Amino acid sequence: MLYTEREQKMKIKKELTLIVLFSINAGIIILAICYNILKHQWLNIPTNGILLLVSLYFLSYFIDIFLNKTTRAGNILIGSADLLMESSRNMINWAGEFAKKLTSREEVVLDIVCEDEKYLPAYSNATDACMDLKIKIQEPHCYFLQPNQTEVFSTGIKVSIPTDYTMLIYPRSSTGFKLNCMLTNTTGIVDAGYRDEVKLSITNFGKESVCLKDGQRIAQFMIVKRPYINLNPVCDDEDFRSGDRQGGIGSTGE
Repeated sequence: MLYTEREQKMKIKKELTLIVLFSINAGIIILAICYNILKHQWLNIPTNGILLLVSLYFLSYFIDIFLNKTTRAGNILIGSADLLMESSRNMINWAGEFAKKLTSREEVVLDIVCEDEKYLPAYSNATDACMDLKIKIQEPHCYFLQPNQTEVFSTGIKVSIPTDYTMLIYPRSSTGFKLNCMLTNTTGIVDAGYRDEVKLSITNFGKESVCLKDGQRIAQFMIVKRPYINLNPVCDDEDFRSGDRQGGIGSTGE
């Protein structure tokens, strides 16, 4: 098909216009992806990434048509477009991996010795912050914890906590509200250097005896990062008092 000179110029102008429009569109999408990363809008990155690849594909396509791969400049531009597409793919893959690391839960490997599988700690739900701890009862049916009585119970487990972590043990909400029992020390702390059996001291603060059964979930624990505290001795002067709200203990009211 033959084109007149006017038609040829119009065709070139349309192709140039499309090249400019897709270049601007690709630039806007790249800015949008950068904004998504800065604002932690990870769910928008895959969609914008796909739009960017489509824009770059058509940009490369129209550059290819316009220059027809016959000139050196055309080859350079087409190569640049291909390089840009490849860089965009790598950026999208990196953003996806980065988002996955930020949104996924951190995992800590905890070596555990458990004398019986029934005492093995477990999450009750996938969204729980803590694993449940069970107690070991020697009595055939249950152990009756009398009012105001404190007793130490085994859990049937030993743990090897990673060096930079510590174990925090809390009572389950049902232990306090339903059983009227509590951990005697309110919160248990197990250091990384402890290798003996984990035990729970339980106090019945209610007015009735409580039946505690073998394998019953009484407490819960989590493993948290342990920062090392460096003490910095200073003087009790104006710099130290800066930001003091005044009033001492209970100054914010009931």
